[in-house]
Amino acid sequence: MSTEGTFVRAAVESLDLASFSQLPGWEAVDAAYPGFRRAYNNVIDPEDVYSLPIRPGQTVVGTGYYEVIDVTRDGDRYTAAVCSYP
Repeated sequence: MSTEGTFVRAAVESLDLASFSQLPGWEAVDAAYPGFRRAYNNVIDPEDVYSLPIRPGQTVVGTGYYEVIDVTRDGDRYTAAVCSYP
């Protein structure tokens, strides 16, 4: 329930939305929650990440679980290691 935890949750949920959007690059980032583009902060090139290889008309169902396994701080920058269990 910390500020950092809330940020990590929002980032993970936005990454999911972007990944499943089937849009390329920055369009996928912009399809996520408001503010994600700013939070994304050009950490990696979105053209290298999005989108997941889902066939047209394919439906994705189920529950994804995530676990924060480590958080480090360097000045005003945090790095969170998050495991996913799709």
